[in-house]
Amino acid sequence: MSLRATALRWLAQHHRVRDADIFTSRFYPAAESWTGRDAWWVQIPVARIEALGAGVVHVVCEAEPGARGFHYLRVPAAFLRQHLDALDRPGDGRVVSLFVSAEPATRFVDERAAGRLSLAAFAQPAPIG
Repeated sequence: MSLRATALRWLAQHHRVRDADIFTSRFYPAAESWTGRDAWWVQIPVARIEALGAGVVHVVCEAEPGARGFHYLRVPAAFLRQHLDALDRPGDGRVVSLFVSAEPATRFVDERAAGRLSLAAFAQPAPIG
């Protein structure tokens, strides 16, 4: 089963989120990330961010390489729209490219954003049980 399929199943089971704008990332250990630190990489089409209005973008990140657990960020589309100019939009600018730190001291901070934008406020509590 792919990481995305596993992440979608986990999100539905633990947070009851289905059929939404869900983006997933595997865990990139320091040796594989461009920053040389543990991270997640998420790409979100700008058109989806703009179309969501008051909706949310669901970001599901693998907790550790090969882990069955995940981190879940429930990011308001309005927050992303507010910060679009500060986010990395490579190429033709139609996609936001987030490179989110998985390091404990900077967890959920976008390493590519001009202002090192933090998404930590949108991290959802780990499921109990």
